[in-house]
This record gives sequence, C-alpha cells and structure tokens, in this order.
Amino acid sequence: FINVKSNKTLKGEGAGAVIRGRGLKVVGDNVIIQNIHFTDLNPQYIWGGDAIAVYGSDLLWVDHCKFSLIGRQFFVIDGPAHGQGRITLSYNDFDGKTPYSATCNGRHYWVMYITNANYHITFLRNYVHQTSGRGPKLGLEGVTNNFIMHAVNNYYYDVAGHAFDTAFNDGITLIEGNYFEAVKTPRLEEDNSQ
Repeated sequence: FINVKSNKTLKGEGAGAVIRGRGLKVVGDNVIIQNIHFTDLNPQYIWGGDAIAVYGSDLLWVDHCKFSLIGRQFFVIDGPAHGQGRITLSYNDFDGKTPYSATCNGRHYWVMYITNANYHITFLRNYVHQTSGRGPKLGLEGVTNNFIMHAVNNYYYDVAGHAFDTAFNDGITLIEGNYFEAVKTPRLEEDNSQ
C-alpha cells in the first residue's frame, strides 16, 4: 500500500495516469483521488490486494478513476470512521474483465465492500461492468453497520451475478435512478441476517 494522509490531492494528468501494482491506504481526512487508473495489482491472486482501502477517513472524494485487474477489492472500507466518514465515489469505471476470475467466468467478483459504522457514502454516476457480484457488498454479520449509502444514477452493464448485496445490512441504503442492462440480479433479495 501507499499510505495517503490528510489534506492530499492525487490528480492524474492526462489519459496515461496509472498506478500499476500498488494500492492506496487512505488513513487521513480531506483527500481527493482523481483521474487515476488503478490496475495490475496481483490479479492472479484472490487476496492480491485492494486498489483503495479506507481506514477511518472523513471527506474522501474518488472521482473519474478506473479500476481493472485488481486481486481483491476495487474499493473497501476497512476501519470505522473517526468522524462522520463522508465519502463520494463519482464517475468511476469499475471494469471487471479479468482472466483470473474467482467465479471462473472472466469477471471480477469483489467490486466494493462497505461495512462498519458512521460512514455517509454517495455513489454517483459510476460505470460497473463485466462483474459477477458485490458491486457493492453492504454490511457484515456481527458488525454494527450504521452507514448511510445513496447510490444514484449509476450504470450497471453485463453483470453475471448481482449488483447490490445488502444482506446483513442494518445500515441505510437508498438505491435510485440506476440503470441495469444485462444484469442477472440487480439486488440480492435474500436476507441472511437471521
């Protein structure tokens, strides 16, 4: 991981802005990550690393980034917020095409994993495609999931499994205005929290 502390802006210049083979661990507040392609992060290994892992940050904006060929998750929240945990993911490209699929179908499975308390997440106008699930996975059994997520106007295309996985969700998720094209299951209906 490359540690990202408070009051930082990582902005890629031009179409060739790439972070290859490394992920970011966001441990600070007031961070902007914009116009960067995250790729080739151990895609052949199921636990090969996360592109962006958040550990307690507040005021994080991930905008116009691309994610492809990542070993584990494109985006994950791994620690509770030490503030309100306000996060926006906007206009990103979550590209799931991979020769190293956990589900043996050429598609990435762990797109996003969001759990823990005190996060307010806006997921706006992102493109999630050629995946097979967990775009995002929201909540975890046995963990207090007091997050609020607003997923609005995202485009899901060619998803072989499910887009939203809200099992074990005692947080609040508002899903509105999203477009699902060739998506087998837009949201998992079963509730496994019993």
